[in-house]
Amino acid sequence: MDVQFVCVFLLFAFLYLLLWEKRKRLRHTNRKTYSSMTSADCEVFLCHRGPDVKLNSVNVLHNLLCSNGIKSFVDYEMIEGSEVDPAIMEAIKMSKVHIVFLTPNFASSKWCLNELLEIMNRRRAAGTSSVPLVLPVFYDVEPSDVRHQPKNSAYNLAKKTKRSTPQERTLWSKALKEISLVKGFEYDTKVTRQWEKLQEIVTTVENFLNETFPRVYEPEWRSYFAGQIDDVVKALESSGSKSKDVFCLGVYGANKSIFADLLVDDLRLHFEARCILYNVVDTASHSDGVSVLIRKLYSDLVQKIHEQPLRKNARLDDLLQNKRCLVVIDDIGSDIAQIKALLEILQKKLKKNSLVVFTSRFQHVLRETVKVDKFISLSGGEESKGTLILSYNKRDDVHPAFISHFQETFYMLGFDVCLLSEEEFVSHIRTPAKTQMIICIISKSSNVGYLERALVNASTDGERKVLYVYYRRQSTIGSTSSTSVCLNVNFEESTGQPHKMEYKHLVEEVMEMFKEGNEKSMDVTDFPVGLLQRHKKIDSRIVSHMTRRHRSVQCFGLWGMGGVGKTTTAKSIYNRMHKEFESSAFILNTRANAASNDSGLSNLQQKLLENVMPKDSKGVKINDVDHGKRLLSAKLKGVSAFIVLDDLDTMSQIDALCYPLSSLEPNSIVIITSRDRKILTYASIPEENIFRIEGLSEENSEWLFCWHAFMNPVPPAHLKEVAKKVIKACQGLPLSLTVLGCHLYGANDINKWKESLHLIKQDEEKIFNILGVSLNSLKLSEKEAFLDICCFFIGMNEDLVCAFSEGCYEMGITILTALKSKCLITITKDADELLFGIREAGTIQVHDQLRDMGRHIIQKEEKNRAWDEKTSNDILKDARTLSGLRGLSARTDMQIRGEIATYNALSQLRFLALEEAQEKREMNERMPIYDLFANVRCDELRWLKWKVREELPRGLCSTELRVLHLSHSDIREVPGPLPNLQMLEIQECFNLEGFSMAIGTSMPLLRRVCLSSCPRLKGLDSSIGRLTDLSWLTIEHCDSILHLPEEMKNLPYLRDLILRSPGYMKTLSLPRNLRALELWRCESLESMDVSLPNLEKLDVSECPKLEKLPVLGSSLVQLKIGNCDRLVLDECLELKDLPSLRQLTLHFLRQINTLSLPPSLLTLTLEECRSLESVEASLPNLEVLRLLECPKLKKLPALGGSLQRLKIRKCVGLVLDDECLELKDARVALPEESQV
Repeated sequence: MDVQFVCVFLLFAFLYLLLWEKRKRLRHTNRKTYSSMTSADCEVFLCHRGPDVKLNSVNVLHNLLCSNGIKSFVDYEMIEGSEVDPAIMEAIKMSKVHIVFLTPNFASSKWCLNELLEIMNRRRAAGTSSVPLVLPVFYDVEPSDVRHQPKNSAYNLAKKTKRSTPQERTLWSKALKEISLVKGFEYDTKVTRQWEKLQEIVTTVENFLNETFPRVYEPEWRSYFAGQIDDVVKALESSGSKSKDVFCLGVYGANKSIFADLLVDDLRLHFEARCILYNVVDTASHSDGVSVLIRKLYSDLVQKIHEQPLRKNARLDDLLQNKRCLVVIDDIGSDIAQIKALLEILQKKLKKNSLVVFTSRFQHVLRETVKVDKFISLSGGEESKGTLILSYNKRDDVHPAFISHFQETFYMLGFDVCLLSEEEFVSHIRTPAKTQMIICIISKSSNVGYLERALVNASTDGERKVLYVYYRRQSTIGSTSSTSVCLNVNFEESTGQPHKMEYKHLVEEVMEMFKEGNEKSMDVTDFPVGLLQRHKKIDSRIVSHMTRRHRSVQCFGLWGMGGVGKTTTAKSIYNRMHKEFESSAFILNTRANAASNDSGLSNLQQKLLENVMPKDSKGVKINDVDHGKRLLSAKLKGVSAFIVLDDLDTMSQIDALCYPLSSLEPNSIVIITSRDRKILTYASIPEENIFRIEGLSEENSEWLFCWHAFMNPVPPAHLKEVAKKVIKACQGLPLSLTVLGCHLYGANDINKWKESLHLIKQDEEKIFNILGVSLNSLKLSEKEAFLDICCFFIGMNEDLVCAFSEGCYEMGITILTALKSKCLITITKDADELLFGIREAGTIQVHDQLRDMGRHIIQKEEKNRAWDEKTSNDILKDARTLSGLRGLSARTDMQIRGEIATYNALSQLRFLALEEAQEKREMNERMPIYDLFANVRCDELRWLKWKVREELPRGLCSTELRVLHLSHSDIREVPGPLPNLQMLEIQECFNLEGFSMAIGTSMPLLRRVCLSSCPRLKGLDSSIGRLTDLSWLTIEHCDSILHLPEEMKNLPYLRDLILRSPGYMKTLSLPRNLRALELWRCESLESMDVSLPNLEKLDVSECPKLEKLPVLGSSLVQLKIGNCDRLVLDECLELKDLPSLRQLTLHFLRQINTLSLPPSLLTLTLEECRSLESVEASLPNLEVLRLLECPKLKKLPALGGSLQRLKIRKCVGLVLDDECLELKDARVALPEESQV
């Protein structure tokens, strides 16, 4: 026995050593990315209990962080020989981000609890400018368990009496409560997709590191700026500087943010508090942006980390004035007025020789507007951009579209345009500038002589070029200067419009003056309109990325339908930004060039290489696409570049042109434009970096059209109304506005315009050929489906259209997705469904111009669909066209020729919608269209809408039907069998009594059933339990339906059930997997004895006998209960135990005194809950709160900073405290008769 024991022991020991050696090798392998990394090198510390998550989530997260260039610390990453405890404590100390996996067994580990305690201590003790980010991950754990540590929870620290002291347990408990209140991530392993959740965590970490620790600077940067930093130090130490309360420094030029960060790093020890406000121009552009900046300023300079959120009072300013502060205001724009409040605080509140550093791309803002004490210009590409001064007289009525035209033209060319009044201009011009172009708009009140003398007397280092534009007055300047160009404009006179060639000459003069650095700028459109408004968000987003350090090339996508202005927008962004990079390229018309010949893609690769590296690419020849990918990756490695790839439409183009650019220097920018959103997703562009280019606003549409049609921003008075109709028809599409404007240019006779409105239909072919580029790239089935939608399905439910497309083309979702990604259709969703995350089918929408294009193709080419009386008459006048008819929508009063009525088969008909006419016409010698369908066979019919009183003809009951809609028909039975039917909708068929055959066997594929206002319908038979695909069932106002079959509870995929005013129905048998349940006026319903764990939406209203709700699970998102007199809510439902609840509405509930609510709520409405006295809840995320006629309610629930709207009415017992009255960000409706 002893020998056997020894052998077994030795065997286990041997296996243990093998496993240990294997784990050791694994550690060594995992260390290869950062083989020399110690605990002091890491950026992110991963706190976790190893047995719970190390081998799955933590390991995956660690690798994801490493792949994004972020160093994370896990215990197996320690260098061999180091001590565990000191190494971990050092890692916690040095890390900028702490991610804590709170697993079910986390609190069982003393080691984990001590790590957490150290993390929270570091967080409390951190300075205001270096607070580490703590991210809790509630991994199969409820935050409330971590916070409250109940007795039956694994987080009950009382169980640790044997292994810990009372003092330790107190400290651990406090740390757990603190972290439970920190915003983090909830991770339920049953439903959470690991990759998506961990990628979300990585994105949060990367954004925090980029914003808080934006750069790691190499020594050469410090050496490069050493002279300028020394100048700043000397200026601060001078006697004049020391006497100032605030010393302002302005930094202009390339790499200005790097310089500011280095300056802070060198001077931080000389100041008591510091604050860096990055991307000020971006933040300030938001509605509450300036307030956000001011709150951060006070928070960083005054507030301690453990204090409550700041409130505005005099003590804050006192604290601020008692500190010497260092503040960086990074990247202020040209519109300084938007941050005026912030500047006033800096100038008036800071004391003790504080330093404020302003950085900007606009030196005139720093010099003249901010009036900095010291100005530093850093050498770089920005000097070549130049500043263009646009001067005009504000007292005169210069049309804003005219000024905007100048601004947008030169903005698109890449210039900084400074708009000044004449008085501001004269003051500004006295300051020397290295390179300046001046455009003076001379209007009625302008003093030309005064302006000329100011220009002559101004001291300049070089020659300024002055361009004069005479607006509604004659030129008085001769050729006094070789550098002067005049343009005369008078929109009031028919001959006073500027000629296009004259305007182009003016633009060329400006470009010549600033030709250095602009050799690669793209040509601009003649009349750029709406650019400033259109891509303000895009511009600021890209600029924001350019001012930060990134670990990979930053890609952006512009997505939109053909002709909407993607290329124009991309050109404007490129012209403004490409000079700030080492190199650049703009590859136009990729789609067309790639398809031009077999070597199209490799030719584009060659062009890209030659544009980015013109010298290094000499003599280099790309043989094929694969060779081009390798060559681009090698040659462009480490190059800082700005690249635009225009009009990509295939994944092979992404593979050949985009992916090789990953070797560029990480701060490089790549912009891709495409009609297909799927292409941008394939290029791995982040969701937040994809921008849809929309049509122009009404005002900009008018300006663009009128510039092309009249060379004037407004139409002549006699053409105003007719022009308005044409502009409205274009619906903001720049391409259409341009084409139609050019078509109508020079047509001043109103009669000719009226004629042209009719002729536009003939000329639409030119427009449609351009718009149809997206359509021509579709597969045949996709194109046919698009034409179906244009004719019949606009505004229809997407599920119905999907079913029809499946029946016709064997694909539904795939086709709709393809059309949507190419911007040919849009699918609109209900706002609440989007807000609360409930998936509902949307409705199909098509831009009017695209709809007309599709119908134009039908009328001119295919002639096989008719959607109204006119097209029906055109097609049905010839019997030969009937054989190819695919779709018809008509009314019963439509008349056809007798010989057509005798037709016996429509073999290609897929869609038929026949509707009863409101008024009957005299038939004359023709026949009603109903006669055509009385005896005809339509064997291929997929969609039938029969809104006709007559019986449904048997020839229309095709076995291929997918969608059947019967309304106002005299039918007594639903026909059958219909083996392929998926959607059945029956409305107001007052004689309908039932189905001709068992529904489960005659219509086995049904997915959606809606029965409405059929008072004689007896019910549904038990075979409904066989409808395994049924997902939607609506029954309303069917008084004879007394019960639902018991077999319904076996339906596996029923998701939505709506019962409105059914018959005498006491109980309900429901399937457990319901997602949405709506009950309205179920006056006999008493109980629902069922568990619905997956229910997301419950709406119960006017059910006076209902006493019990179904058992609900954690998935519930929306809950609405009203007018249920017998329902005692707190006896049948614990609201606080619904962790996903976002919207709660309670109406007219009498038997409710106290409400306990979950913290997840976003919207809360309580109306006429007359017995309600208190709401026991902390609602930090609540955005909307409505309290209406709750007279006994005494106090609001605890609210957070997310509240946006508060409405209180007739809550006479409610007492509002100071905290409520200070909800500045909420739109508050003052309470009526409540106590304050």
